[in-house]
Amino acid sequence: MNRLTAWGDYKRDTIKCRTSESGERYSFHLATFLRRGTLTHTVFHGSLLDHQTEKLYTAQARTAGNPSDGRRDGFSFSFGDWQLQGDGAQHLAKMAGKDFSLDLRMDDALPPVLHQAPATPVAGLLDFGAAGMSYYTSRPRMAAQGTLTIAGKPQAVRGEVWFDHQWGDFEAADLRWNWFALQLTDGVDIMLFELFDRQGGSVLRMGTYARGGTVTALGGADFAVKPRGSWQSAASKVSYPINWTISVPAKGLQLQVDPVIRASEFDARTTTLNVYWEGATKVTGSHSGVGFMELSGYVPAKAPRANVEKSEGERPQKADPGRHKK
Repeated sequence: MNRLTAWGDYKRDTIKCRTSESGERYSFHLATFLRRGTLTHTVFHGSLLDHQTEKLYTAQARTAGNPSDGRRDGFSFSFGDWQLQGDGAQHLAKMAGKDFSLDLRMDDALPPVLHQAPATPVAGLLDFGAAGMSYYTSRPRMAAQGTLTIAGKPQAVRGEVWFDHQWGDFEAADLRWNWFALQLTDGVDIMLFELFDRQGGSVLRMGTYARGGTVTALGGADFAVKPRGSWQSAASKVSYPINWTISVPAKGLQLQVDPVIRASEFDARTTTLNVYWEGATKVTGSHSGVGFMELSGYVPAKAPRANVEKSEGERPQKADPGRHKK
């Protein structure tokens, strides 16, 4: 195969506003996707949620080529209002869209977490079956500070940011997934990943339990995730399972994960030709915390076929071969 898929992805449930006595809260996601194959292109996605007003701001951009400086000891992407840069434990991220902008600097006191399925030989490398292979690392609690501007009003912000870095020879369009990043108030960070093929068959179930630099790999038998509520997008007609119960018995965790807002679909049909649910979550149950959830690869449910009784002598109509194409 001759392809390279890579992305860097910053997510955070709450950024606290330093200048506000009432402690406003915001969450954001900022991602860049680089695809190199027959053609090379780069995509930027970003969203910002104001938890006070529940208003969701979004922005996206796409460009041909690779707008990075090609460094081997980190990464640096810059295109218009978008910038993502990482040099070891020091990162910066900038994005801007209609009525909002965000400019952050981040630092990490711990080494990156290398995600690994149990009984696999290489830490940080995941097997996606027929879809390919991917390296996957995270920095779950980067200290962040910077400036958030909404409707022309800048304010200083600080918080903790979850950073993901994934790259390899794989085809994301062949996959569907449920992904959870949870930051518990006792200092535990949990990543859980359920990966499926487009027919719904299981490809990989794994996770990571991390605390203070100590990392435990979780296999599919070590945790359970069960949906208990859904939301349907009026725009795409896709139904997403957005309310979950998560248990990790060996760690004494029985959690309820719920979205901060339900309507958090990211419509990327103009840049990556898909839609996905991406947003901040609240964690309750045996432990409390915050987190982020990504649900990708879901499609609208097919309308049930009408069971119409044919009159005597009526012949069935041939189906239009183009009618059922996605």
